[in-house]
Amino acid sequence: MTRLFYILSVSILLIPVSLVGQVKYEKGWSVEPFYKAHKFYDEGVYEFSETNQAYARGFGLAVSHRFSKKLSLFGGYSFALLNDYPRENSVFYNNPFHQIDINLSLNTRRIWRLEPNIFSGYSFNAIQLSTPTKERIRGMGVNFGGGSKLYLSDNIALDYKFIYSFRLSNDDIPYNYSNRIGLSINTRLLKSIRIGSENVVNLANQNSDLNPNNDHSNKSDLLKQEHDQDSSIDSVKNAKLTALEQEISWLQEDNQRLLDELRSNRRLMDSLSINELNALQFVDDSGATLNINKSEFSSGYYILASDIAELNLAVKFIDESRPLIPGDHYILKSRTGYKVMLFSGTSSNIAIEQMSELQEESYDLRILLF
Repeated sequence: MTRLFYILSVSILLIPVSLVGQVKYEKGWSVEPFYKAHKFYDEGVYEFSETNQAYARGFGLAVSHRFSKKLSLFGGYSFALLNDYPRENSVFYNNPFHQIDINLSLNTRRIWRLEPNIFSGYSFNAIQLSTPTKERIRGMGVNFGGGSKLYLSDNIALDYKFIYSFRLSNDDIPYNYSNRIGLSINTRLLKSIRIGSENVVNLANQNSDLNPNNDHSNKSDLLKQEHDQDSSIDSVKNAKLTALEQEISWLQEDNQRLLDELRSNRRLMDSLSINELNALQFVDDSGATLNINKSEFSSGYYILASDIAELNLAVKFIDESRPLIPGDHYILKSRTGYKVMLFSGTSSNIAIEQMSELQEESYDLRILLF
C-alpha cells in the first residue's frame, strides 16, 4: 500500500461530503500561529510508514482568507530544525529548515463545531546544512492534505492539518509529511478587542476628568479651590454633553443615510409600496380574511416571498434551527395572487447580509421596510 493510495483514498471519501449542505462561515482574514512536526523518506521508498530517522520540529505563522462558503486560501512561513538528516554517507543535525507555502482549501459541511477540509498547493523549501561551507539546498514541492477546524467561538478555532509534500524541482529535497496544529484567530476579534480597550481608556479618562480629588493632595487644598474646581467640573461636563449631542446628531445622520441607501438599492427593496400594501388583505392559511391593523406592525425589515414554500426554504437557509411555524408570518391576498412576509429584525446590516446570501442561492425574495 503506497503513500499515494492512502492520500487519494481519503480525498475521494471527503469530496462528496464537501459538496452537500449549507455552511455558515466567518468572512474576512484570519491569522494562525502554529506548531509543526515533519517526518522524511529515503529516495525510492514509497510505503507510507517507512520513514527514515530524520525529523524536524518548528513553528510558523499563517494567514488565511475565506472568500466563499466552500473555498479559502491560506499560506505562510515556518521555521524548523532538521535533525538526523542523512546525505552522502553522513548524518547532519540542527539544520535550519525554512518553508514558505500557499494552498487552496475546499471546506466541507460543518458538523457540530468541526469543519473538515482538503487542500493542495505549493511550497518553497530551503535547508541549510550544518557544514563548514553552510551548504544550502533549495527546491519546490507540491502540497496535498486534509484537516479539520474545531471552532471554540465564532472567531477562534483550533486548526489541525496533515500535509504531504511531493518533491517537484530538486532531488535533494526529500519527500516528507507533517502534522500541524495552530490557533486560528479571525481579525474581527482583534478589531473588537482594540475598540474595547479604547473604550476602557476613554472611560478611565472621563472618570479622571470628573474626579474632584484628582489633582489635590490634602483636604485644605481642596477647600481653598472648591469654587474653582466646581466651575471646572461644570465646564468639563458641559463640553462633554455638547460633544455627545454632536455625536448623537452624527449617528442619526448616519442611520438616515443608511436607510436612504437601503431604500434606493433595488436589489434589496421590494417594488410594493406602503399604499399598495394597504390595498392588500391579510388572510389565514385557508384564505379567510383576517382583521389586522397594519399600524400595529413592528418597525423594521420584513422578508417578502411569493409563496409559503419559498419563505420556508429561505428561513431554513438563514437558520437551520428555526422552523417556520404558524403565527410568525403573514399571508397577503391581492387580485393576482398571494404574498407571504416574515419579520426579519430592526438591523439593516442583518437584513442586507441575509438578502445577499439568499439572492446568491437564487431565492426570489425582497425586503420590505415598515
